[in-house]
Amino acid sequence: MRHSASMVASMEGVSRPVYRIAKELTQNSRSGLTVRFLSKKLELPEEEVEYLVDINHQLLFTDLTKIKLAAEGLNAVKRISDGLENLGDVPSLFRRVKSMASHDFRELEERLGIVRPGAKKAVVEELIQQYYKHPDSVVEYVAGKNFSSKAREIFDIVWQSKDGVMPVSKIRAASSSSEYEVEQALWELCRGCALFEMFRFDAEERLVRVAGLLTEIRQWREETDKSAKKKRTLKGKKTSPGTSRQRGLEFCDTICRVVASIAARPVRLRGDGELFREDRRRLIEIVREDAEPSLSTCLWAAEGIGWLGRVDNELRAGELESLIEVDRFDRHKLLFDWMTSAGNEGESKRILTGALEEMKSQTWYPSLEFVRHAVHRIQNNERNVLKPQGAYYRFVSPSNASQADKSLVRSLEETLAWLGAVDSSEDGIHAYFRVSNLGLFLLRGEGEEKCREDFG
Repeated sequence: MRHSASMVASMEGVSRPVYRIAKELTQNSRSGLTVRFLSKKLELPEEEVEYLVDINHQLLFTDLTKIKLAAEGLNAVKRISDGLENLGDVPSLFRRVKSMASHDFRELEERLGIVRPGAKKAVVEELIQQYYKHPDSVVEYVAGKNFSSKAREIFDIVWQSKDGVMPVSKIRAASSSSEYEVEQALWELCRGCALFEMFRFDAEERLVRVAGLLTEIRQWREETDKSAKKKRTLKGKKTSPGTSRQRGLEFCDTICRVVASIAARPVRLRGDGELFREDRRRLIEIVREDAEPSLSTCLWAAEGIGWLGRVDNELRAGELESLIEVDRFDRHKLLFDWMTSAGNEGESKRILTGALEEMKSQTWYPSLEFVRHAVHRIQNNERNVLKPQGAYYRFVSPSNASQADKSLVRSLEETLAWLGAVDSSEDGIHAYFRVSNLGLFLLRGEGEEKCREDFG
């Protein structure tokens, strides 16, 4: 490692033609290549080839009539070649571990605490799950695992940098350690997959060696900084932009009428779960064919909450004594709690409840604009997780990963509107909503007495 690190350090700043000469020598016989061959192969003048060999004597030398590569140069050129292709992202991490020698791979397993031997892919997945799950998990990884104090010092310098990636020359300047200690620390961090060594050619075609954090972490930091600079304000309207729809307890009352009809006379179900035509015609008198929510939705909700039950091929009313003892307002609350207790509806309820702090009473808000604002607000309070996005990976919030925006739009248009928690309206272009007094009670328990007066 010592000689290899010295050679790699000496190659920092070399021109692209020098690197091309060195790479060409690694791909051919160790006996070397003539100046004429290199000149024709790389399309460089012979005088330039001879000049580049003379000024880079640590890497290249002339043996009689042929140009050869220094003994340490073979591994150094391979390392640079890998670094030029390394993007420092999760796919590069998989390739890095896959190409590890058995000794280095076993050292990584020991560092991760993996006792039973496993495939390299499984080890990388374990590393991502444990120490790259959140953007700051890698800090805990370096602090808690068997990294030297010098390695932790170098990692801290890179972590606190603005972009999360630094040229190695600047890392040396920022550290109080010697060049050899810095090289050892960087090599330790790269083998432990805490930092990634990359090589690039700058605007002057000079080779630059950099060390950086995982690319997905750097992208997340950049997106977070941009998002922090944007101020998001939620604007609403005091008056309804169009004809408003206020449902109140209508949904629960409709379901209770359906349950009462089935309690008087059970309905039959076909093999596909649909009602027989005669029974459906009877219930359509209560819930119209084109009504929203539909008859199927009412039956599903009644069966889910336990007011209806299936017996063989019939749909019968359940135990209704406890239901009859409860007034219509409390029945509606039971229905609301059941429909918003889990899944996407539960997530939508949580997001809307959290956004109430910024919303004004009896104010109409554009639905899509509110959804973007509410989801952005909830994402800022969550720890992002690393998730695959097609062929790549990205840090996303759990809400975004579960497509909370689509679920919230649907809840505002359907479930929450059906249950009277929100009133709906539109101006011909955009859909609007406002949280009703009933919604404030159902979501936060506020204004119960007034709601009971209005719906008693």
